[in-house]
Amino acid sequence: MIKISIILPYKENFSPTYAGAVSLHVEHISQNSIYKKNIQVFGNTKYKKKFKSNYTNITFNRLFLSSNQKKYIRNFIEIEKINPSSLIEIHNRPLYLKQLTEKLNRKFVFHYHNDPLSMNGSRLPKERIFMINNCEKIIFISDWVKKRFLKNIDEKRAITILRQFIKIHNYTLMSKEKYVKGKKNLFYQVIPMQIDMNTKRSLEKVVISFD
Repeated sequence: MIKISIILPYKENFSPTYAGAVSLHVEHISQNSIYKKNIQVFGNTKYKKKFKSNYTNITFNRLFLSSNQKKYIRNFIEIEKINPSSLIEIHNRPLYLKQLTEKLNRKFVFHYHNDPLSMNGSRLPKERIFMINNCEKIIFISDWVKKRFLKNIDEKRAITILRQFIKIHNYTLMSKEKYVKGKKNLFYQVIPMQIDMNTKRSLEKVVISFD
């Protein structure tokens, strides 16, 4: 049975008393999801009244000179080790992904609600490439947010990322040069590594293009 854990940003109030935009979004999606009964939301809410979704409040003793965000994620990791989920959904905190991947072997989905280039953990192209390589899916609240995420990730970098990603799923990428109206173009094919030994050809192929 699939089990989905949603980790909210630290101090995001998952309460109708004083809810942030992320909490409102998570509550709406969770209540209308076909996996509603399999979703557990984790956060750090100071209000007693909580939303209707299954919710676990991560509490700990806060120290002035230590990182409460890191402590928050460490506590979540300990919960995950005891009661593992199939998929972890992270909202708006790229740095959480790096901390979680170091300790947990899980599938991750990331939701961006704001400008990726304003957040620690996704300002640099290499940080965003790390996210692409370690997430099953990255969801953007708008096209503008998506374009910001892809800024300075050029075609060469995109192809490198694609090769790494599809290799995990037993696919490889082949390129072929073609001239169209006198201009050289590169066409790419995503091809399964499984080969039909009778024909020496791949069992299937998918042609992709880049705009």
